[in-house]
Amino acid sequence: MNEFIFLNTLGSTIISIQIIQSFSILILNISKPITQYYIFSNNFINQIISQDCSKHDDEFLAYYINFIKSLSLKIDSNTIQFFFHEQHNSFLLIESSMRFHNHPDSMIKTTVRNIFLTILRLNYLPIYEYFAKLPAISYFPSLVINLRQLIIKLSQESMSEKCKKLNDINDDILDIILYLQDIFSIKIVKINNILINCLFYYIIFPLLIGSIISESNVFFFLKQSLINITISLYILTLLFKYIKDESFLNMLFTFIFFKKIDPKILDYIKNYPEFTNNYYEWNKKEGLRNISFANCKKLI
Repeated sequence: MNEFIFLNTLGSTIISIQIIQSFSILILNISKPITQYYIFSNNFINQIISQDCSKHDDEFLAYYINFIKSLSLKIDSNTIQFFFHEQHNSFLLIESSMRFHNHPDSMIKTTVRNIFLTILRLNYLPIYEYFAKLPAISYFPSLVINLRQLIIKLSQESMSEKCKKLNDINDDILDIILYLQDIFSIKIVKINNILINCLFYYIIFPLLIGSIISESNVFFFLKQSLINITISLYILTLLFKYIKDESFLNMLFTFIFFKKIDPKILDYIKNYPEFTNNYYEWNKKEGLRNISFANCKKLI
């Protein structure tokens, strides 16, 4: 128990890393279920997960995130009871990981994404419900907003003379699109609908379709798009190529080629959305609680 006192009070990076490493090795090498239950049933692991990483450097953070990843690989429909508290809508492992979803270190960012995928792939219905509520649901619009910013950067970089960062930005865009497909491929309808809503609201309407309409001058009242039409068409090509979800593809094709634009949809194209703190914030603000882009035939 002294190790946890050190972890909580001394703030020594060296000691903290040793503790994290030891538990990572221990967890990865446990094979007997009864031993897993014994270790997980105590509250040590959640104490480690709940640590404030702000007092440590990036070296510690890398070990910390890898520890959570090792832990997530050992969670199944039986052991999840030691970490996920359905009655309190609490899952420290996910909530702690989510703080680093857009960390500047690509390794940390990739590890966090893998942690989310691992947990989403559990065949455990309460987890699907957890991800459809706050705070976990905020991960999906945050992910899409990250993609949106990269698309805008790609457009800006393509217009510069040097284009030094073009390949790196493009690689980051591809990584997120492929990651979105990984989530779609799990086939959780509720989660897929959330992703579709976020993609259409934050990217497809205001950026991609908006740039095409703005370029064609059909609607002169539209403000100039944040990306050029070449980048818009390129991103649309990537989406059609890599995203395999049938509902998403059918909607994307329909919205691009529809003959008449519903006034509500036109409003989403005209008004560039600012980032909101969570999924329900914009859902409520836009009056979409009973309308989903994933089920909106009446708007087409």
